[in-house]
Amino acid sequence: MPEVDEALQIDPHEYFGVVLDLPEELIPRQLAIELSSYGTLELWRYQAFANHVHSDYPADPELNLRLELRRAARWRQTLESRFPHRRFVIATHTLDQMTWYQATETAPADDDETYQPFRPTIVAEPISRAAFGSRDEWLRSIGEAEREAQNRSGRVGAEGPCEKCGERIGFTEPQPCSDHRGAMTMTCRNCRATLVHSTRTIRDRVEPGAEASQSAAL
Repeated sequence: MPEVDEALQIDPHEYFGVVLDLPEELIPRQLAIELSSYGTLELWRYQAFANHVHSDYPADPELNLRLELRRAARWRQTLESRFPHRRFVIATHTLDQMTWYQATETAPADDDETYQPFRPTIVAEPISRAAFGSRDEWLRSIGEAEREAQNRSGRVGAEGPCEKCGERIGFTEPQPCSDHRGAMTMTCRNCRATLVHSTRTIRDRVEPGAEASQSAAL
């Protein structure tokens, strides 16, 4: 997946001691905007905002979890190789967004203890215009597909229908995901699909002198 691999890349550089993945000419303007909004701004908060990216495939949690692991590993490798004497934190707000920032005394560096119930995003499948005789029929079909998608997105945690089969038979007890420590998963008792029950923010430290490899705990 070359397009995906390219999207995982970052190009960080140092600007007066601050490491950011922004074009240098945009940094003063972006910082001024943030300061005007908040009055004061801690370094890590500014970096977390400037360096964050959102989930690539919100309607496919399983794929997103795999991409989060790949992105964290790629970011770690880049930061370690370019700034071997600096400390960073890679924060994964599981199935929402990811970011990284320089480690400071006030910057959070540990995993969140609590999980939050996950609500899946259901996206209607694209409908080709060529399949319909008129534009009005095509638009009505799109509207119906969007309403159906909204009706299928009612699950929060273990409450609501399975987004795979639509049944309300229930789910197994949530268990920690074996591949991603930021998620708890469960199984639909009807279709046996594995679904995300809840998520939390996890943080990986990038320390000076560490080997450029993915965290074994991820």
